[in-house]
Amino acid sequence: AMTEKFSAKYFCRLALVYQKFHENEICKKYIDQAEKIQKELPEVHVLRANLSKRITGKKTSESTITHYENAVKTEPNAAKREGIYEKIAELYLEAENFEGALRTSEEALKLNPNDSKAIENKVNALYKLNKHK
Repeated sequence: AMTEKFSAKYFCRLALVYQKFHENEICKKYIDQAEKIQKELPEVHVLRANLSKRITGKKTSESTITHYENAVKTEPNAAKREGIYEKIAELYLEAENFEGALRTSEEALKLNPNDSKAIENKVNALYKLNKHK
């Protein structure tokens, strides 16, 4: 259990706690620590996405989307991947990148055809794309 105490997931949990308290610097320190231990950990990318969203002060930034895309590439759990695709699609919709929103909604729907959030995002994107033609 001693190694578990200082695992990458342990540092991710610490980072998450400090993120909730809006302690961005401490949060970042623990994210970096987790990444040193385990490079391709989806939690690390999700934490970075949340942090970048907060620091830029905008809901949508390229770096936030990039971190979520890295998370989706490294996440083995299909249900979690589906949730990350939903987040990316929503960010694309906010940024008025309707092609991106459509593409990521379809990725979520490949994982779960009944995903109501992904269906909503897809319909939204298609509607906006047709309006812009």
